[in-house]
Amino acid sequence: MGSSPDLRNLPDFKVIPKGWDGTTRDPDEVHYEISMREDEMLYQEFVQRMNFNKMKMNKEVKCHKYSRRSPSEGWNMIVEKLEARGKQGDGGG
Repeated sequence: MGSSPDLRNLPDFKVIPKGWDGTTRDPDEVHYEISMREDEMLYQEFVQRMNFNKMKMNKEVKCHKYSRRSPSEGWNMIVEKLEARGKQGDGGG
């Protein structure tokens, strides 16, 4: 095996946050909190989409294909391709 250490004999160190009092939480409690947060996020997304669809039905939002065209006076921004390592343009330097 050579000089490589035997990993089974090394201590199992864990990084713990500052101020941790040494107590661990029940995994079921953690999963419950995560699922509640996820449910809340899904509910908020549903409400936002429902409100948007209501606005579409009331004709408050333009959503037809002609409203997505570029403005007749043109765009007021320039997009440049970034080269390797984040350099702009085609010039050297």
